[in-house]
Amino acid sequence: MKKLLEDKYKEYNLFFYNENFEKLGENIINNYIEVIKEIKVTDRNYVAKIKYNENFYILKSPRNEHRKIQRKIMTLFKKGEALSTLVNTNKLIDEGLDFLATPYLAVVRRKYGMIVESYFVTEYFQEKKRKGYRREEIEEWIKLGKRLHNKKIYHGDFNPANIIDTDKGVRLIDSQCKHYYFGEYRSNYDKLTLEYSTYGTLGRENWYKRDVWYKLALCIKSIRNGGEKNV
Repeated sequence: MKKLLEDKYKEYNLFFYNENFEKLGENIINNYIEVIKEIKVTDRNYVAKIKYNENFYILKSPRNEHRKIQRKIMTLFKKGEALSTLVNTNKLIDEGLDFLATPYLAVVRRKYGMIVESYFVTEYFQEKKRKGYRREEIEEWIKLGKRLHNKKIYHGDFNPANIIDTDKGVRLIDSQCKHYYFGEYRSNYDKLTLEYSTYGTLGRENWYKRDVWYKLALCIKSIRNGGEKNV
């Protein structure tokens, strides 16, 4: 496993595995980066395609973490989304899960121990245009999900928007790659999320071991999504 490096710049902590990205972190803090395209701008997240040293990257700020008071307080005891994504994902890539988008840098500012601002930078992919969802394609996505779940890792938002088709193969994005330790509720919830976002159904596919964890995940997902949808 590569060694995580850390440096302080102004009021921010920079985390990276490759020193070449330290300067990028400083430029983000100073707002000296070139924003090519803002992909998502909401109260929950800011996502943009940026350019630095003639290379493209994806910049994300998980705003929800420092705008919602409950989540902000919890950062007293947690690394936060940016640093967790950097550490967890790089560890899994080192273990052979090369379908995960590589994060390069985390930038975190805390006040009174709580995160008040954070960013992370990941590799940029040229995405292929997708026309609908083919059955074979979705089955391949499920196999990638199983590779995560076999390591007791869950995605958290396992839907086609976070499954990118590239010239180098499929890549999964936008996951903190968190561990789960007891039962298979999380893995079933991931699979239900994918089924719902492609077929519009819940629990009808052959992906599940229909045990108590499946039933619990199905119950919670059904409540949150208000049942099935028309597709």
